[in-house]
Amino acid sequence: MARALEALMAVRTTPCALWRTVPHDALRQARQALDRGLDRLDAPACPVFFRADDCGVPGNVWQEFVHLFLLRRLPLAPSLVPAWLTAARWKILAAQVAAAPTLFAWHQHGRQHVNHETAGKKMEFGPARTREEKHLDLTAGRLRLETLLGPAFLPLFTPPWNRVDEDTLELLAELGYAAISRSRNARPPALPSLPDVYINVDLHTRKEPTPDAAWTGLLQELEDGAAAGRIGIMCHHQRMNRAALDWLAGFLSLLAGHQRLEPAAMIGRGHGAEGASPAHPTLVTIA
Repeated sequence: MARALEALMAVRTTPCALWRTVPHDALRQARQALDRGLDRLDAPACPVFFRADDCGVPGNVWQEFVHLFLLRRLPLAPSLVPAWLTAARWKILAAQVAAAPTLFAWHQHGRQHVNHETAGKKMEFGPARTREEKHLDLTAGRLRLETLLGPAFLPLFTPPWNRVDEDTLELLAELGYAAISRSRNARPPALPSLPDVYINVDLHTRKEPTPDAAWTGLLQELEDGAAAGRIGIMCHHQRMNRAALDWLAGFLSLLAGHQRLEPAAMIGRGHGAEGASPAHPTLVTIA
């Protein structure tokens, strides 16, 4: 748990270049990018979902972020780091969404959010660890969330840094997870029994060095996602400043009022099941 605490303390809070300078017509540009993509889409509507990473610790920014979704009754999939979550923290998180709990697809984000690789890209569930070690962390993390959340926990796995190895994909399928969520075109490819509900838009952890380059990249991701027929948006509330919160509020209103954009839940229970929410389409349905 000491390493998990170190990882929590090391979470970046500095906004990326995108939110240092926001164009005065940023929402109009986003609408235009979406419409350009939709012009290339044959389907009548494009589902849009939001995944929030690095969750488990309540705070002022988190509360305001969540309120944006509650206000518009839009679904959100928060990925919880098991080692960061306590009974006291979950009590606060659950109370904050009590007005519409079925909008929120609480799921697992690794176990400790710790990098175990000694070279290359960061991974918590990568080749540097044995299959047994990864199995232990998957099951221990899931058990902690199931114990704290009860039926509010959903068997979706978002890996830290959007990366896992092939061993982990096989383990997730064997352990009964319904889906994984990584980045678009992630490797290794998903298994037939473990669909990848991937994200293809990054709002808060972009790497471009300047605001202009970051906005160009974001608008292209929105257009390409709309053209492909699915927009999955990754959020990191710790990296949000006032500009990011204000823009998201406007974007959610744009989404809620757009005839060809369809807010969707990443994962949910089937119609008639306890905790089911029929108000929005669901990309992965479980019993």
